[in-house]
Amino acid sequence: MTGATQPPANPADVAALIESIDSLVMGITEAAIMRSMAQAQPCVANAWLREQYALLLAPRLDLLNQDTRQASLFLQSVIGESLANQGRIGLGYTGTKSLGKYLIDAGPRAQFGSELLPLAPRALLLGWLPEAQWLERGHLPSGSALRSGAWVNGMSASSEVRENGEWLASGVYLYPPASELDFERTGSKLRGPAVRSLIEQWIAYQSDNVVPAEFAGLNPRARLVANVGTYLGTGKYGIWQEGDPVLPGSKLATAANVQEQMLSVIETSGAACEAVWEQQTETAGAITEIAVMGAGQAAASAAAADKLAAEQAKLRQWAVVGGLGIAALLAARAIR
Repeated sequence: MTGATQPPANPADVAALIESIDSLVMGITEAAIMRSMAQAQPCVANAWLREQYALLLAPRLDLLNQDTRQASLFLQSVIGESLANQGRIGLGYTGTKSLGKYLIDAGPRAQFGSELLPLAPRALLLGWLPEAQWLERGHLPSGSALRSGAWVNGMSASSEVRENGEWLASGVYLYPPASELDFERTGSKLRGPAVRSLIEQWIAYQSDNVVPAEFAGLNPRARLVANVGTYLGTGKYGIWQEGDPVLPGSKLATAANVQEQMLSVIETSGAACEAVWEQQTETAGAITEIAVMGAGQAAASAAAADKLAAEQAKLRQWAVVGGLGIAALLAARAIR
């Protein structure tokens, strides 16, 4: 794509530069070609580079930024769906682990099983699956709370929780309290700093592993890594979002380098072109002034010649008159 402006270089250099802009990767050679163009013909180069920026680079950058935003939002959406389902296997995503299983695997262990369960259920429910199922029967934050982030509000180990809740392990409580004879601990939920830490780790696990099942070839996590160098950031569930740092070597970083170099050359060639125009304007003005001065001198010379001719005519007239007078005097003398 060269547009309507004639490129200021040989075709091979122009083709290399266009390919560099189109691929959003500019090496030392292409940058040198661009700067040589600007030095040789600043005005032509400035117009051509502006055209390439508008018609080629800007659309490519827009598409790359759009793809990055979509990948970020898509990944956050898929992770949010898995959290809403408490990590259980669902339609549309893979790589998940249920919250109950994660807590059993990563949580504190005791002689008879997980310390996230009271002693009686712990002793009777052997294996991670029945333990996880016990936790999932009302003792974990709801899926909607996990997706929205509201689950954090129910994790505080206040003095009320510490004094009246059922202590299970360091930083782990069941609250509100239920009768110890109630095997299911109906209405009680896990609370405390240790529980909050485990859930945060589980959300990070989901962020690291969940992918959309039906778009395996368009893995949003892989797209983010390619485009910005990472998928981690300050967005929902710790996912990269627009405004987060872009790492060197990523597509957006190399594209930004192309943009920066083009804008730099456009600026310098524009300044050089203005200087050329100013010089040409000054030269044209000087030529015009000389022409005007020459015309004025010619007019003055013509006026002087006219004046001289008029004076000479008067002199000749006076000479004739004078001659006639002298002849008349001589004739008068002869008569006498």
